[in-house]
Amino acid sequence: MQADSIAISSPYDFVKKINNRIQRINDCDDATKSAKSREDCRKKGNGSGDSSNIGPFGISISGGGGFGDRNDARGQTGFDINTQHANAILDYRFDEQFTGGLSLGYLHSDRDLNLNSGYLNSDAYRVAPFLVYSPSAKSYVSVLAGYSRLEFDSLRNVNAGLFNGITISGAAASYGADQFFTSLGTGYVEQMEWFNLRGFVRGDYSHTEIDGYQETGAVMSSGGNATISMNGQTIDSFTTTVGAEISRAFTVPSLYTVFIPRFRAEWVHEFENRSRQIDASLAGIPLLGLATAAPERNWLNLATGLQMQLPQDIVAFIDYEALLIESGSNQIVSGGVKIRF
Repeated sequence: MQADSIAISSPYDFVKKINNRIQRINDCDDATKSAKSREDCRKKGNGSGDSSNIGPFGISISGGGGFGDRNDARGQTGFDINTQHANAILDYRFDEQFTGGLSLGYLHSDRDLNLNSGYLNSDAYRVAPFLVYSPSAKSYVSVLAGYSRLEFDSLRNVNAGLFNGITISGAAASYGADQFFTSLGTGYVEQMEWFNLRGFVRGDYSHTEIDGYQETGAVMSSGGNATISMNGQTIDSFTTTVGAEISRAFTVPSLYTVFIPRFRAEWVHEFENRSRQIDASLAGIPLLGLATAAPERNWLNLATGLQMQLPQDIVAFIDYEALLIESGSNQIVSGGVKIRF
């Protein structure tokens, strides 16, 4: 049952990170009060004041990790979670209005379930091409679509007090999932007197098909057969994200660098995902009444970060993000570098 929450959160986290980077592909804040072009901003980070050697290609590499927890709630066992992720974006600027590219991602997740009831680990591998249209220097529209393969590794234990005095240990399983996702977003940047304000909205959809599996290695204290066979699941999710970001650029001439601290807040609403009945059997006997937990419908993402526009159009960044959700929490730190050539 835990696999469905990974299936939902996995593509959303990836799309969110990629969109945060997409927002800034053609974005270069200026430290002055007046609006400047992207080219002027790139020159500001260049020691010679000349960016003519900067080409249309860009590569962004980032990575990081996170930790969090979920309480026992809504009929689902809670867990502690640790994650590690790595992403790469290759982009090409066709002209001042169109940029296309390819995003690649990897996410490893370890979930240790409460009550000593086992663990669920997963690996996700993703690929997604994207296109960004900028009708003006202040606005953009982005579209992204992709595929992800997830691999799960689980171990299930059942304590005596939870199953009529019988314990189950060592019930292991390995299975996978195929996932297709897409995202459409738009945003606008207003350059205020002392800071820049970005507003954005995005819709994300994912369709996931989790493979069926049969556990192995289970040991039951009563001596019976504790092997569970689980049928496949199909999950659809559609979320909208509405957010705002405040940034302020500071120039340090002696370092030929523009420093841009940022603060971002997002509200996310889930429309599609629902509690589902699970088809499974224990030693060939159908298990009735199994259902996934009711999904969360609303949560908040709060983030802060620092972007550094270095000479030769090299950009370094570090971000911290906190998830605010009922009965749980998650914190993620990531950093990376982007080079244009």
